[in-house]
Amino acid sequence: MSEKLKYRLRKTDTPVAGSIDKHYKTRFETFLRENYNDLSVPDNEINKIVELVSGIFSDQFKHNFNLTERVSVIYPSKFDRYFAYSLNSGNLSEIEFSRARELSSAEFNDRINKWVEKGLEKELQNRFEDINNYDDSEDFEKIITAIFHLANQKVLSEKSEKYYYVGYDKNDLINKLINDEGRLSESYYGGDKKKLNEFVSGLFAQASSPFFIEADFLGYISHHYDIENPLDIPISQEEIKVFVLGFFERYVNSVDKIDNNVWELYNDCIYATRVYGAGSSFRYERIHFSEANTIFINFIKSKALDDFLIDMISINSFRNEWTYGINVFVSEIFGSMDQFKKFLFEQFEPAWQNLAEFKRFYAEVENNNFPRGIKFNFETIDFSKKLK
Repeated sequence: MSEKLKYRLRKTDTPVAGSIDKHYKTRFETFLRENYNDLSVPDNEINKIVELVSGIFSDQFKHNFNLTERVSVIYPSKFDRYFAYSLNSGNLSEIEFSRARELSSAEFNDRINKWVEKGLEKELQNRFEDINNYDDSEDFEKIITAIFHLANQKVLSEKSEKYYYVGYDKNDLINKLINDEGRLSESYYGGDKKKLNEFVSGLFAQASSPFFIEADFLGYISHHYDIENPLDIPISQEEIKVFVLGFFERYVNSVDKIDNNVWELYNDCIYATRVYGAGSSFRYERIHFSEANTIFINFIKSKALDDFLIDMISINSFRNEWTYGINVFVSEIFGSMDQFKKFLFEQFEPAWQNLAEFKRFYAEVENNNFPRGIKFNFETIDFSKKLK
């Protein structure tokens, strides 16, 4: 394990005049001596104050004032527990959270499970968002791993009576992982970027189905990833592509129908590219990886054509009249309406309940030059679940 980081009192840039061993005052002492009147600190008490504070933040830790080293304020992970401004008014105290942080990663995650069961997921999110400093690489990895563990927990919504992921603020997580100017690799990995990258990649390599949290986070990065001005995060765009495609393929291979997770994972398989306009102006265009389209099409034709056809019918209502169209999303997946039509007529019609009627519907929409919606009397295709 690497040596833990410790807070120290910063010293002045020049030694005390006349000192043989080049003794440097701390900036804390200098500040006190220059401002003791404004601070209402007696001149004769300055040496005592400096000695007290220097003892706490000394280079050689001493067991003074009944403190123990493991909970000392000199460690970044313990710093907040000593200050009132860091204490939340909720049911999860700073000390309780800090003590759990000292446990092994597995024990810390078990404690998170218990807090979530008590409905403290919001307070946990706030606790993690407050963390910006770590004792060492082990502490850093424990916190990042715990954030993903928390995000993957499911809780019951009181309003909808459905389970949802606790989740986590993606921007805060990105900020925690940014290695700008070696902020993380230099501080916690001895300058070894490879070790940092291996840890981050390992988080996604060990993700389990349905991969929602991990894919959502990587998709968010990719969605905002500017190839011409990339984020300095310890995972490359190529690695992101491999992971999100892997998540998508592994999930569709494990299910027989199109559910929300299928669409979520597919929509995480994207990259951003700049489209330039007049002058130096540009806009971002988000495009699905061609490999994702191939995976999706293979899944559709082997398992889920009936579900897909329902999803690709757009439904519009105006003055209690229903009209139906073809979702333009098919062009994103198949490349064009013509390619989609070719695909439809290549499929074995008796194998699918909805195919024959959808082909008749498609023909009418095509004859009307693909309007937003037409009236059509569906007799086979069931929209009841879609309209809920």
